[in-house]
Amino acid sequence: MGIIKRQGIKNTISTYVGILLGFINLIIIQPYFLSPEEIGLTRLLFSVSFLISLFLPLGVTNLTVKYFPLFRNENNGHNGFLGFILLFPIAGFLIVSVLLILFKEFIISQYIQQS
Repeated sequence: MGIIKRQGIKNTISTYVGILLGFINLIIIQPYFLSPEEIGLTRLLFSVSFLISLFLPLGVTNLTVKYFPLFRNENNGHNGFLGFILLFPIAGFLIVSVLLILFKEFIISQYIQQS
């Protein structure tokens, strides 16, 4: 069996195991331990945190793929590319944090009735 087939089978098995664990967690375990309000709140918090996490990196992966070959130099420590790339997620974190602090009351007021 080739390497690609073996990796494909392993990835398929791990994906189905993850789906099975998610099903057991969401359908069987959570309703037993949590009330419907708590389940709704946890799903809301997960959704909001997922949306926020999309804005934090500020496209660092695309920048890395495009510009790293220009900075590549093992003898010179890649010309400080790592430090340069780390500035973007830090800037994204600061921007999103400030926006969340400024709009905290508005965000809470949007979800207070159904939480």
